[in-house]
Amino acid sequence: MLSSDAYPAYSYLLGLYLGDGDITSHARGVFRLRVTLDSRYPGIVSCASRAMNEVLPRNRVGVHGRTRSNATAVTCYSKSWPKLLPQHGPGVKHRRTITLYPWQRRITSSFPRELVRGLIHSDGCRFVARQQVGDRIYEYPRYCFSNVSGDIHKIFCEHLDLLGVRYTRASPVIVQIAQRPSVIVLDSFIGPKR
Repeated sequence: MLSSDAYPAYSYLLGLYLGDGDITSHARGVFRLRVTLDSRYPGIVSCASRAMNEVLPRNRVGVHGRTRSNATAVTCYSKSWPKLLPQHGPGVKHRRTITLYPWQRRITSSFPRELVRGLIHSDGCRFVARQQVGDRIYEYPRYCFSNVSGDIHKIFCEHLDLLGVRYTRASPVIVQIAQRPSVIVLDSFIGPKR
């Protein structure tokens, strides 16, 4: 069902789904995948739309802005979503078990950058920490990932390990990447949100 050419896009889309995605059922066994993103980052919205289109090239992808919030929903309808994203289930993600199936792990292990990029694009950020020492101000770029699901944290950290990226747990819901070599690795394929 999923072409091997679509594996990188799938890994990225899985990261987006785990962060800011949801699946709802509709008539005749059709499901809607919706990834809700910040409309201030049209580049990420475009990446999400492109990834959905690469995963299901025969299905139409919609991009819908919300007038009362700063959000954009990227959507696609298909009967395939529960098979492609079997983490789907009732209730919120942090109250149910989220694990990757062996076939998903094979894809994400081959494309860990894409999964990490999707997770950062949905529930993470890159920022610059500033510290003044005497008359000098030092700037340190960092990445932060925040999600209330311990299972999603585990998936994120496992894939950082695959990339050799060092991280710390700033709190039970926040992972930070602050060491310069690790930030450089993430900058090579993520960078500031656009």
